[in-house]
Amino acid sequence: MHTYKEYHLATTTVYTQSEEEANDLIGTLKGPLGSLVDWPVFFWPDGGPTNQRTNLVQLCDEQTVLLIHVGQMIELPKKLSEILENPDIPKIGVNVLKNGEKLFDDFGVACANLIELGALAQHAVHQFNISPSFLFEKQVVSLEEMTARFQAGTLAKLKRRALNWIRPQLSEEQIGCVANNTYSALMVYKKLLQIAHNKKQRLEPAETSFDIEREPTDVLTSSSRTAPGNGVLPLGETTSALVPRRQMRAYILWHVLDMSLNEICAELRSRENPLAYSTVVSYILGALRADPDLPFDIRRLETLVRYDPYCWKKYKKWFWRIWFEQRDKRAAERDG
Repeated sequence: MHTYKEYHLATTTVYTQSEEEANDLIGTLKGPLGSLVDWPVFFWPDGGPTNQRTNLVQLCDEQTVLLIHVGQMIELPKKLSEILENPDIPKIGVNVLKNGEKLFDDFGVACANLIELGALAQHAVHQFNISPSFLFEKQVVSLEEMTARFQAGTLAKLKRRALNWIRPQLSEEQIGCVANNTYSALMVYKKLLQIAHNKKQRLEPAETSFDIEREPTDVLTSSSRTAPGNGVLPLGETTSALVPRRQMRAYILWHVLDMSLNEICAELRSRENPLAYSTVVSYILGALRADPDLPFDIRRLETLVRYDPYCWKKYKKWFWRIWFEQRDKRAAERDG
């Protein structure tokens, strides 16, 4: 069975659930990097799959395999966001576009320079006249296939019982398997570059690189108004001349009176004929957009926006702008 120790006996695997430790270790990595992402998928009784939030992000260079259990962290490590968005550092993996879109959906990270390993292998096969036995029929190719063809090895697969990515602590079997996969992706990449070097030719990974675009949007900004207690203004003080009355009422019901979305939908019309979730969410976000000084809790806002798939698709870019702004503000306050 193929393991990363065959390449480099001194390679270290680090599994962490600590944001601080992850930030420190990411600073030691030197690109290009192997990069894989895992998340749990649930299946409903009707057979339909539902993707859950990203649980594990894996990065490696030749010295270190870093497994970052983001599912057990309050925030995504800042250095992780930075390295994923750095266009000067190639991140090599399989199905990178899907992984990048998932990271954007879950964390608002716009990954840059994601290299699709299967597409790069196809380029190499055609460019260097490698044996047709190395050809793949598609651009997104499994890591197992590429490892078998370019490294003459077989990757271990997790048993079905071990595929539980939502457990609070990954098992040794999971850690070993994902570390091996991440490192193997980097080694296949290095092998392709070595083939190019041996043939005295140049392989251009940038030709199979993807960036996740962050579209320009209006920015929802966090509160600059001070409020007593837990940031909640007394009902009589929660007013704004900038916000239309209906939007302001929805905001008060949500932020000040701490009502659930179902309750707000009924309160704004009737229990027999409540407003649609998306309508109420648009009212609340409209209030926050109209008056940036209105206070709110970022976690409650995330829950609100994620409540309805349509709302999340429409407003997620706004939300992540706020999220990063508040994170940077908290970091500045701690450092100050």
